[in-house]
Amino acid sequence: MRRPAAARLLRAGLTRDGSGTTADVASAAFRLRRAEEASAREHAAQQQRWHYRLERGRVWFDNEMRRAHRRFKQSIPAFIAAGSVLNLLTVPVIYSLIVPLLLLDLFVQAVPTPHGRYQAFVDFGDAAGYRQDLSELRRSLRTEHCRPPVSVTPARGDRTGEGARHRPRRSRRQR
Repeated sequence: MRRPAAARLLRAGLTRDGSGTTADVASAAFRLRRAEEASAREHAAQQQRWHYRLERGRVWFDNEMRRAHRRFKQSIPAFIAAGSVLNLLTVPVIYSLIVPLLLLDLFVQAVPTPHGRYQAFVDFGDAAGYRQDLSELRRSLRTEHCRPPVSVTPARGDRTGEGARHRPRRSRRQR
């Protein structure tokens, strides 16, 4: 499994520009630890607020929260009886879009990335330079393509035709 670029750079003791010091690495590691601790505290507060816990990758709600969910659960006949006409008209439209959206999601996931090494460019900060090089290449190809054609026929008295390659062909009016 590939590690993110920032982690690889920290492990190597380097910054993005290649000049890393031990103090820089220690400072970055300290900030990362503080951010992880703050995230863990926030997660614990949210678990306590919403009365749930995570076990083996699954969410388990407390009994109190399950009773509240059951109290607010509404059956389909109750929804139809209490629902407005606008709500009742939008339900079939919403449910009819489930299959097309699932197919769209499947096809989007199946499309390969445009450039396999592009993520490496993004990780190391070279993506902008790479795009700039591509735009310069395209610009040069565009200007080269728009140049008028150069004559390759030999000029008068020039048997090899070497001199004519660099001179534009003269029209009859100019002769």
